[in-house]
This record gives sequence, structure tokens and C-alpha cells, in this order.
Amino acid sequence: MNLKKAMDSAIPFILIAAIVGAVGLGGYKGVENMINNALESQPNTPKIMVVDLEGLAKALTERGDSPEQTVLYMDTLMAVLTKQGYLVLEKKATLSVPEGMTMKVVSTEFLMKAAERLGVAPTEADRDKLRESVNDSTKKLESFLN
Repeated sequence: MNLKKAMDSAIPFILIAAIVGAVGLGGYKGVENMINNALESQPNTPKIMVVDLEGLAKALTERGDSPEQTVLYMDTLMAVLTKQGYLVLEKKATLSVPEGMTMKVVSTEFLMKAAERLGVAPTEADRDKLRESVNDSTKKLESFLN
């Protein structure tokens, strides 16, 4: 008799536990579905690469690249990374950068081969335009300093 009385008084607690468990599982599944839907709605989330433009320019000039070669390298690097689906960020514009996400200097030969393979290699017209731009900037700087 005491067992029946105990079971009768435990039934409401068992029901409450079952309801809480079902709601908790449903709530978890709801959050999981919400996250999956958000991820599925952005299937083209780009890869990210951080570039230290100042450090890159310094490294290129230290190895003997001319200003024209340095700008051509940087422009080509941006074209290659963009073509490969990277969102490119300047290091100084970031708050923090996980290790391995900052672009390292690669040889010009390697970069140009990659650019050719991807169809973004600079043309002779690009080089001429760049030469003209560098010459104009040099003249303006000389004029400013004199």
C-alpha cells in the first residue's frame, strides 16, 4: 500500500522531469538547427589571409627589389589571393591574428607562376602603367622635397 501511495505522489515529478527533458532536448536541437541554417545560408564564406604590407614592402626592398618590382609583387599577390577566394586584410587593420594567417614572403618566380596558372599574371601593359605611376610618384616626391 505504501508503494502505491509513493508511486502516485511520484508521477507528477516523473511527468515534470520528462517534460523538462523533452523541452531541453528540443531547445538544444532548435539551437543546433539555427546554427546549421546560418552556416548553410553562407556557403561562400571566404578564406582569410592577413598581409603585412609594410613588412612585405620592407622585406622586398631589403632583398633588392625596386619600387616598381615591389608594387608589381604586391598587386600580383593581391590578385592571386583574391582569385583563390581569399578575403585579404591588412595586418594593421586587424585586432588580432591567429598564427599561420599572415602571408609570408614567397619568391617572385613562385608568385608569377601562380599568377600565370590562375590567369591573373601582370601583362606588359600593366607593367608600363606601373612604371609610369612610379615615375610620376617619384617626380612628385622630388618636387615636394625640393
